[in-house]
Parts: sequence; C-alpha cells; structure tokens
Amino acid sequence: MKGKILAVLSLVVGVLLIAAAMVGAYMEPKGGALTKKIRWDIDYRGTLTFSGTGKVSSFDPAEQGIEEKVKRIEVGDGITSFDAALDLCTKLKTVSLGKDVAKAPALIGAGLVTLEAVEVSAENETFCSEDGVLYNKDKTALLLYPPEKAGSAFTVPAGVTELGMRAFDSCGKLETVELPAGLVTVGAYAFSGSGISSLSIPEGVALLPVGACELCQSLSEITLPASLTELGEDAFFSCSALTQVSLPEGLAVLGKQAFASCGALKSVSLPSSLASLAGDAFRNCAALETVAVAAENERYSDAGGVLTDTETKTLLLYPPAKADLTEYTVADGVEAVGAQAFAENTSLHKITLPSSVAFVGEYAFQNAQALAEVVLPASMEKIDDYAFADAVNLSVLALPAGLSQLGKGAFSGAGLAEIELPESLTAIGDAAFAGAAALKSVAIPDGVETIGESAFSGSGVSEVTLPAGLKVIAPYTFAGCASLRGIVLPEGLERVENDAFSDAGLTSLTLPDSVTYLGTQFVMNCWNLTELNLPAGLKELAKNAICYCSVSSLDVPEGTEKIGADAFQRCDNLTTLRLPETVTSIGKNAFSGCNALAKVTFGGTEAQWLSLTDGVKLGFSAKTKVVFEK
Repeated sequence: MKGKILAVLSLVVGVLLIAAAMVGAYMEPKGGALTKKIRWDIDYRGTLTFSGTGKVSSFDPAEQGIEEKVKRIEVGDGITSFDAALDLCTKLKTVSLGKDVAKAPALIGAGLVTLEAVEVSAENETFCSEDGVLYNKDKTALLLYPPEKAGSAFTVPAGVTELGMRAFDSCGKLETVELPAGLVTVGAYAFSGSGISSLSIPEGVALLPVGACELCQSLSEITLPASLTELGEDAFFSCSALTQVSLPEGLAVLGKQAFASCGALKSVSLPSSLASLAGDAFRNCAALETVAVAAENERYSDAGGVLTDTETKTLLLYPPAKADLTEYTVADGVEAVGAQAFAENTSLHKITLPSSVAFVGEYAFQNAQALAEVVLPASMEKIDDYAFADAVNLSVLALPAGLSQLGKGAFSGAGLAEIELPESLTAIGDAAFAGAAALKSVAIPDGVETIGESAFSGSGVSEVTLPAGLKVIAPYTFAGCASLRGIVLPEGLERVENDAFSDAGLTSLTLPDSVTYLGTQFVMNCWNLTELNLPAGLKELAKNAICYCSVSSLDVPEGTEKIGADAFQRCDNLTTLRLPETVTSIGKNAFSGCNALAKVTFGGTEAQWLSLTDGVKLGFSAKTKVVFEK
C-alpha cells in the first residue's frame, strides 16, 4: 500500500513539474497604445499584433521588454506603413502583412536573420508572397527571401526584373540561386553574407552595386555578363573561396575594394574597356599571383606582371604572391607608387624606386614580409600613412634629403634598427614609429615642429634626441618604451600631454622650467622612475600624473596652482613631499596608496591648508604628517 501511495505522489509531482515547465514556456499577454489610432498586443504564444489605422512609424520591442518573446508578427488591415526594430527580435519566424500595408521598411533591407516566412493578404495591392518569399504585387521585384527559409536552392521566378536591396542578405542556407533571363536590376547588398557557392548574373544587368556579393564565404565561381559596365564598391569583398575572376569586355568601372580581402584569389583578367579602376580594388588579396590586362586597354598595363595606370603614371599593384623575382626596380617614368602597391608581398627583398617617383601612397609596402631594403629617390618629399607599416624585416632605408613629412604610422611595426631623419623634415605623424621594436636610437632634427601622438609608443628606442624648438610632447609619444631610461627635454618645451611617458622604462626625468602643464598619467606606471625634477613654471599637475612611480621625494615648485585627483596614487616609495603655498586646488585621493609617505610640507599656514583641503578626501595613510612653513 505504501508503495502505491509513493508511486501516485511521484506521478503527481511529475505532472506538476511538466505543467510548471509549460507555463514557463508562455508569457503574460501585454500591450498598449502606440498612437491614438494604433495599438500593439502580444499574446502568450509570442504573436505580436498591430491593429488600428495609420502608420507604424517606430516600434522598439526592446523598450517593451519583448524582443526575445516575439515569434510571429501580424500587421492588421488598416495599417498603411510598417516600420519597427525587428532585427532585435531574436526568435521572430513569421511576419504577416494586412491588405492596406503599402510600405514595409521594417522588412526590406532590415537584416532579419531568424525570419522563415512572410505572408501577405491576397487583397494587398502593393505586396504579395509566394512560398514565404516577399515580392511586389506584380512579381517583377523580389524584395525579401527570408534568411531561415528551408532549402538550399532557389529559382527566382520568370518575370522578376529586380532584386531588392538585401534581397538574399544573410541567407546562409542557400547554396545556389538561379536568376531569370529578364533580370535588369540587382540591389545593394543583394547577396551579402549568403551561402551561395556559384552565381551567374544574366545578360541585361549593367551594374552590380555596393556590397552585392560581399562576405559570400562559399562563393567560388562567378559568371558576369557582357552587359555589365560597373562593379560597385565592395561588390565581392571578402569572398574568401573565389580563386579567379575574368571581367567581361564592356566593363568600364571597378569600384573601391571590389575584390578586397578575397584571400584565395590567384588571377584576375581585366578587359580593354576598363577605364576606371580603384587603387584598392584588390587590397589584401594575399594569394594574387597575376593580373592580366587586355593589350587593347588604353589606360592600364600589365607590363612585367605589374598593374600600372599609364594615364596617371602610377604603379597600382605588384601582385602579392608574384614569386619570380626577389629584387624589383620600378620602371623609369612612374611618378607614384599607389596605395597598397607592394603590400603583403612575400618574395621581394629589395625594391628600387626611380628618380621620377615623387610620392609613395598609404600602406604601399605594408606587411611586405621579405622586404629588407628599399631605395628611395632623392626627390621624394612625403612618405604617406602606414607606407612601411609591419615591414618586419626592413633593415636598410635611407630617407631622401628633401623629405619634409612622415605620415601616420609610416614605420609602425617596421624592422628598422636605425634611421637617419633628414634636416628637411618638419613633421612626424601619429604612431610613425609605434611598435618598431628593433629601433634603438633616433635623432630628430631641429626643423621638426610637430611630433604626432604615439609617434614612438611601444618602440625599442633607448636613446632619443628631441628638436630644440619643440613646444609639445603629444599624448603617448613615448608610452611603453621599456628601453628608454632617460631623455633630455629641450628648453622652451611648454606642455607634456597625457600618457606621454606612461609605462616607459625611465629611471630619471628632468623637466625644463618652461613646462607649464603635465598631463594625465604622463609618467604613469614608470616603476623604474626614482628621480623626477618638476619644472619651475608648472601651473597644473593633472589627475594620475605621477601615479605608480618609484620616486622617494618630490618638490612641487612654487607657482603650481592645481593638483589633480589621484595625482600621486600608489607612489609606494614616496616618503617626503613639499607643496607650495600657491596651490589652490587638490583633487580627491591625490595621495591614495602612498603608504610610505611620512611627511608633507606645505608652504603656507595651517589655516590655508585646512581651507584648501576642507571636504576633500586626500588619501593620506595614518603615518602621514603635514607640517607648515608659516
């Protein structure tokens, strides 16, 4: 009997647990007024309904806390326009449009990655649907193929002349799409991020617009029509399975980054009709071996296997994987080396530029792994941004005597152990030598007026000579320079900005009396810094300015007015400190963690000190004593 009772109790408990789980799977109905004429409601099954008359112009499910509950949306009759942040609905499977919906921006180009089907009232005069796919009423435009619709293949119906913007966006299940013969228009990002492995664009299409097939990681074969005249920006960006491309005669324009980051692309054939080619069209195509140009092309040439714009006299691209040479001399008459021209090259050890070259574009030699030597012409006046960035084996480079400007990141991460900067130089760009770990010493000529942010940050410099006329040391200029033990700062220097020397290896630093401002964290984490001489002209010591350093004694000069919050935080070895009477403001926790600080000498009276520090938590330890000079 006892056993039967236990069995019955177990059954009851089981039923109750199942019932509780089922209740938890549902949600409480919820709703409210969206406008005076429209309301929304969501039922326990996750069906979100819009009812009333007029436009749903903005509805954010997240604001109502239902973005993870919505599974189905029904837009009722009377609603004429439907716009909502449906991309936030992570479980949305179906959308149903009523008979009066004439605009649906919430659906078209919205990136609804979980959507399986769209339903449309048969009475709707603007839209229709077939097998869950959204079309315009007469089915001449395919507007949306739901990304999670079942099936790996789809044939676009005959009669469709247009694919809408993002029509097949994020359709990862689709492997093949057959397009109809009458297709004329392909919308922007039409196949972006889809799973297609091959695609044949029919005759009649003249433009593949921006992002048309970008991020199609499985796309390995593409057939383009003779009618095509333009490939837009990012048209095949990051199609990592694409190995070869033959562009049709008739193509006139190849847009920015059209085939950029196609990592498997080995060969490209350009037609005689091509008249405009973006310099970065094949950027980061590391496997590219050959670029062939039709002999009849009047503007572009593939002489020596190198792509050149004969009109602008610019070397556009030396294919990164072209491996037949280890040394290369750019042809006489070339006036510019274009952006990314030699980037990612793996075979060239030496490159010589002729006297005709006046300009080297951004990223021109970036990450050229084998490159050890570059010969630059004497006539060159500027090296553009990131021109030699990450050229880790670059060891021989003489800068031209007339060079006036080094661009941002020009030698960041490069392998140079030494470099002689010419007297003609006037500006060093942001991060110009950042991360150049092999660089040991640099003498910056007096003609340099500006040194950009992070110019030498993280580099290996141990010895630096600064120009006599320098007024400002920019933020992060020498941050992370672990080998930099000391540096002589020029008289006339006025400001040392935020993090200028943070995390550097400095053991001592003397600031010239002309300096009036020391920025936030300017020597933060300089744990080797035991000697710091502050300038007589100092007006402000910013927050965290000298925190996490090893100085044992500091004398803040007369004339200093402001000391920022946490200014001396965790200076563990600081035992004595003098503050002048001129200080009018001390930030909170200025001395937090200075546990060895035994004596603070204030240049004024006790009354002045009490007034100055009234209500301010200074962070003194119990052992800190304040004495007064007056």
